[in-house]
Amino acid sequence: MASAHILVLNWHFPPHEGIGGRRTALLAEQWISKGIDVTVIAKKPHPNGKKSDWIDDSVLNQIHLVYIDHENPYNALFFKSDSRSKWLRIWKKFYYNFFAVGNPIDQTFFCGPEITKAIEAVHAQKKIDWIFTSGAPFYLAYWASLFKAKNHDIRLWCDFRDPWLNAVNYGMLHLSAPQRKGDDAVRDFVTHYADFISAPYPEILEEFESYDPIEKMHIPHFHSHKQLKEGRSNHHWVYAGEIYEHTAPLWEKAIAQLELKSSAIQVEIYTQHTDRLASIATSPIALISSGIGKSIEEKLASCEHIIISLGEHNKDFFTTKFFDHLTYQKPYLYIGPEGKVSRFITENKLGLRWEDFGDPSFEYNSALSSELWEQHKAEKMAGLILEKMQIHA
Repeated sequence: MASAHILVLNWHFPPHEGIGGRRTALLAEQWISKGIDVTVIAKKPHPNGKKSDWIDDSVLNQIHLVYIDHENPYNALFFKSDSRSKWLRIWKKFYYNFFAVGNPIDQTFFCGPEITKAIEAVHAQKKIDWIFTSGAPFYLAYWASLFKAKNHDIRLWCDFRDPWLNAVNYGMLHLSAPQRKGDDAVRDFVTHYADFISAPYPEILEEFESYDPIEKMHIPHFHSHKQLKEGRSNHHWVYAGEIYEHTAPLWEKAIAQLELKSSAIQVEIYTQHTDRLASIATSPIALISSGIGKSIEEKLASCEHIIISLGEHNKDFFTTKFFDHLTYQKPYLYIGPEGKVSRFITENKLGLRWEDFGDPSFEYNSALSSELWEQHKAEKMAGLILEKMQIHA
């Protein structure tokens, strides 16, 4: 009996280093381990780009990778480094804003024909059983839906991982009203043709309303660790991730508060947004550095506290790092606006808000931490999806 064939559409799939490919890469790894044939259509990686830490080369070599060589011409217009003249850029922006049908900000908006052609070629080589799309960019689901509209025997699963629901226009600041209307039309089209729509947050699923027989599933974020990694604690506190918009003042306040309370603690911050923390770069207790790849695991295993930081747009969403960092069984310290995540951390004794650190009455809830870690393994989520797809590996 031939093995099932899943075609994955994920624009930033590894070897891209960005977080946009992590969720799907972990699922693909699990599916391959169960004997599923996996093909991935993704953006062609830059030859000098850094490699992803989310998937091993040994697994990547078992995936049939199909690359689309494309850069969105609209997005380039907003960078001064663009070689075209100022007036040409202004004219192009005007044209796209008022005459483009849909959302030209989406990275795959202009390459639909190339993606469709790639899907057709994959299907001709081996029949596709399921297409699994991962957005953002969201037009991947649209191009897949167009293909399914002509190939009714193919099943379609659309996973929307992006948590920018509280941001203006879902974080697309330049999106005009007509473009947003086009985006809504695309969403409705996808909803009509998708068999399953999933997301890590129930709030995302509420955006998809349909009278069609579609099943919506909450698939929370997950981790790939095989076992817990408890290490000895030193006086270092570690943060690894993005410095979200408008959170720099909260970091400044937190560091200033810690300087007054203790000079023996070292706060290590690993982020690509080091410029956003320029005001605390001279602090004697803060070490600010760009990312260090897989080495961050050693830092997290040996620190005293792991810092969780969120912005206004995602303060209510449990990100991948929330579950991934449970691996190290360290109390969390939260920096950010009050929301569902901060309340869950404090109410369930998984950590403290930054201003409450040092509370002598705090006792870490390791039992709940271990339970959550077990529930959010990649293996379990990948198996749940296969079960719903009725693929028996």
